[in-house]
Amino acid sequence: MKVGHKNKSLKDLLALSWLVSGSLALVTCAVVFCVLGFIDYQNTQSRFEDDLLTKSQTVARRLAGELLLGKSGAVESVASGLRSDLNLSKITISQSPICQAESCVTDKGGLLTIQAKIPHTAAVTYVDVSAVKPPFFTAKRFSLFFLSIIPIALVLGFALALQRYFMSRYVFGPISSLVETSTGTDTPKDHWPKEIKDISDRLSSSFENREQAVFGQMARGVIHDVRTLLHSVLSATSLVREQETGSDKRNQRLETLYRACDTNLPKINELVDLTLDGSRDITVTPKQANIIETLKSAVRTNETLGKAKNVNVEIRSASDLLIAHDPVQLERVFTNLIKNAIESCSEKSSTGDVLITASLNTARNHAQVTVHDSGKGLPSVPDKVFRLLKSTKTHGSGLGLVVSRKIVEAHGGELIPGHSKELPGAQFEVRLPVPTMEVSPC
Repeated sequence: MKVGHKNKSLKDLLALSWLVSGSLALVTCAVVFCVLGFIDYQNTQSRFEDDLLTKSQTVARRLAGELLLGKSGAVESVASGLRSDLNLSKITISQSPICQAESCVTDKGGLLTIQAKIPHTAAVTYVDVSAVKPPFFTAKRFSLFFLSIIPIALVLGFALALQRYFMSRYVFGPISSLVETSTGTDTPKDHWPKEIKDISDRLSSSFENREQAVFGQMARGVIHDVRTLLHSVLSATSLVREQETGSDKRNQRLETLYRACDTNLPKINELVDLTLDGSRDITVTPKQANIIETLKSAVRTNETLGKAKNVNVEIRSASDLLIAHDPVQLERVFTNLIKNAIESCSEKSSTGDVLITASLNTARNHAQVTVHDSGKGLPSVPDKVFRLLKSTKTHGSGLGLVVSRKIVEAHGGELIPGHSKELPGAQFEVRLPVPTMEVSPC
């Protein structure tokens, strides 16, 4: 599917299908009308010609009698009367034949003329009888055409209304309710078509299987991480239990237990918060603070990991950036992005680089912090990284990026993934709005 093309709705496609069908019906009706009208017009012309031939013979016989009597002016008078009685255009007497046949037919500009020989005359005499042919586009035919269009239009209108009712009840309504029925908040209706009921059942089963898979994988991941962090605490506790109360070794091992608890219990609490934040709204408490200090704190948190993975982390910033933000929550974002960048570098090679740039875009009124890495990069569609169970790391649930985006959006900003122009890997850009300062006139 091409991204640039706007998808049409099912209603639009059905309306378009009816528009095409209706247009074809109207065009077909017009073509059939023209064909039948042409055939009827040919028959009408033939009947008109036969009728004019009969009239020419009648005129020839009447004028023959007048010519035999030889009364002065009688022929013109009779011809004028016959022209009016027989609805003719003109009657002309001549001695020159149009053709050698007994009756000749000519058609000039819609005026049909038939020449007939006047019988019983001493000199050969002919009479030309003319009449205007009936036009093809007569009022009667136009009315017939419109009368044939009206029933088609009424039938189409009724069919559209009927289709809209049935499609709304049996297609559009069920499709709109598929999500509710698939997630269990609603049940399929009895009047739904069998195919849509089957789709609802399959979606419901798919949602249920995915929920179980998500819950299972997240639970396994969280339990694994918590168990790893608790292992040192439990080991230290076991070692304390082996020593007698009040002994020096017991006090030393209690000190070891304290350090293990002090180090790992906050991490366990952070892990629980991270898991909870993935399914709840995040609130932030912004205050005016230096975002560079927040960024440096996140770098210090990942310092040990960077050294262990042999990854160099560099901050490139022109100056301090004082903007309103929640240092605690935003440090979580930077910590997660830097940690992901370091791990991405270590998966690609034995050494790597992470570059962090921070600047203020005065033209667009926002501060931007970008984390570049020399890792393996992102998929062709970077936004897909913000999906649970779709992590670019070998072991990951994608929960950290989802929570990070929530925190940034709670600040009114954006977290934009992409391909780095500084290093060969990926980049994540955090954009935070900076309100324009109103300068009071002096």
